[in-house]
Amino acid sequence: MNSSNRFSQRLETTVFVTESADAPKIKGGGASSSSLFNRYHDAVAKDVAGLAVTVNQVNDKAARVSAATAAQAAAISAIVSSLSGSLDALSSDDSLVLADLFVEDYISTDTDDTNADINHLFGQATLPIQSQTDLLTQVDSRGNYIVSDTVELGYSYEDDPDQFVYINSADGIAMLLRNQAWLGDSSNPVWIKLLAPLQYLGLTPNVLEIYPMPAFAVDISDLSYQQSGAGLGSSWTTIDLSYLPGYNSDTGVAEKSGPIRVHLPGVPITQVRFKITPSDGVSWGLYNLRLLSVEYEQTGSLTVLDPEGRTVSDVLIRGKDPEDLAQLPVSGTGAKTRIDMSSTTTSASPVITGVVMSIS
Repeated sequence: MNSSNRFSQRLETTVFVTESADAPKIKGGGASSSSLFNRYHDAVAKDVAGLAVTVNQVNDKAARVSAATAAQAAAISAIVSSLSGSLDALSSDDSLVLADLFVEDYISTDTDDTNADINHLFGQATLPIQSQTDLLTQVDSRGNYIVSDTVELGYSYEDDPDQFVYINSADGIAMLLRNQAWLGDSSNPVWIKLLAPLQYLGLTPNVLEIYPMPAFAVDISDLSYQQSGAGLGSSWTTIDLSYLPGYNSDTGVAEKSGPIRVHLPGVPITQVRFKITPSDGVSWGLYNLRLLSVEYEQTGSLTVLDPEGRTVSDVLIRGKDPEDLAQLPVSGTGAKTRIDMSSTTTSASPVITGVVMSIS
């Protein structure tokens, strides 16, 4: 069992300064002082060598964090510039308004209007959440994070994900334990694979959250899964990414990705894999990875509005499975439009990422 308790390492020299049956003592008829000091010298030498390795590892990770931070700042600056250019290019005809779920401006906060779960980090609205369980990481009674030994995180820089062997990463597990970010050492495209053959505590995963680092400086693509019981060489099922920010329909890539939340089909799965392609000169990394079992209520509502108080005459709902979203009941008067959401099961929900409003 992997635990987030970092203070379990024992230095060799502590044997000489703690009272225990193993602590060597100078006593009559016992080991000579020279023998004792030789043992102490050997213990010190081992500890110094071990600490030197640790310091070098910390320095290497600090350098990668510094580089990732610089890339993060550059990526955010590029996005701000892009958005500024897009705003400048807008027509003076403001008859169309996008109710963006990354901000609160377009959402009616009246509880009679909206009880949907709105996550501004991912820019998504779903049915109200009854409960959610992290299937990879648990917390013990002392507040330490725990990850089962059967959970594996691996990576590979090869081209064909079906032919190569992934390298299991202790840094990836440390990331799940909230000890550190998982920082790669290359700017080459990398495949990430999660293996968790636990039957997920008897629960079915239906949400995957990926937190890339540096955010907005990497592309994410080729997300797929294998169902439980699949044998070696079994096929992988592709997961829809088309509703994610920055998705390019020509390439199937979510470009310049920040944190993303992907909704899975609600079937038992054992493995998940995806591809990260960093921007030029940027090393890849992950800040967190979460596999969740989320239980939803079966009805809910989302009400969007025009912040300027103008009349909304028509709406187009954007999100996952747009054909299904188009069937959701819509009603409203004046500046408000209400969307009634529903599901036949508690394990799935409509996913709305924005509403285009026609203003009259």
